Formats: sequence, C-alpha cells, structure tokens
Amino acid sequence: RRVFVFFDPQCPHCAALWQAAKPLKSQARFIWIPVGLLNATSTLQGATILASPDPIAAMDQHEASLSAKQGGIKAADNIDEQKAAVAANTQLMNRYGFGGVPVVVGNHAVSGEVVVREGSMPTAALASALGLQVPAGN
Repeated sequence: RRVFVFFDPQCPHCAALWQAAKPLKSQARFIWIPVGLLNATSTLQGATILASPDPIAAMDQHEASLSAKQGGIKAADNIDEQKAAVAANTQLMNRYGFGGVPVVVGNHAVSGEVVVREGSMPTAALASALGLQVPAGN
C-alpha cells in the first residue's frame, strides 16, 4: 500500500504529519514528495533531502532541527538535479489543483477509493482516512 504526501520542508503542518504517519509505516509505504511553496529555502531543503543517501534520516534530522527552531537541514552543494525535481513536484501539485500542504493521496485500504486529504491530522485521523488500523496508544 502506497500513500503519497506532498510536503513543503518549511511547513510546520507537514512536520506534524511526518510524526503522525510514523506509527502507520508498518501498514503503508508513505512516499514524501517535496515541493517548494513557502520560500526559496523550501526548494533547497527539499532538494537536499532528495539528494541524501538516506532521505528518511535526512528528513528526521530536518524535522528535529525545525522543532528546535534551528531552521532545518543545511542545503547541500551540487543539488541542481534535485532542485529541478522539487520544481517538477511543485508543478505537479499545482496541476492537480491542491491548495496547500501537506496533501495526502492514497487508496482506502478497505474500499479502494482514492483518498485525498489536505492539511495535517493526528495519527488516528490519518489512519481512519486511509482505512488503516489505529496503533495502540494513538
């Protein structure tokens, strides 16, 4: 099961959804798609995460830095290809007409219906929207 998430690295709501999705990763593969909507730093940080040999660790590092009010991951050098990918992701998101980030797109685990949700949500609401089991304690 794949769930796509359009996110902006500078978006605090996206950071909250990153944390909310973690307890569900045994039930679905969340594919995080960086876009550059909020500012120029968004594109640079998104490209840096894409360029990382371990994007999940880079995203965790980035989110920890943002939570500590340290601005997020430092932009890497030689990321032109990844900056172009972030720009293409942003165009794709805009072409679909999504109004903001984060945007969750996937299929409901039970009905198979396409699910599109804009905005952050806690783990239980995310699980419910996707037809996943709510993990104990969430």
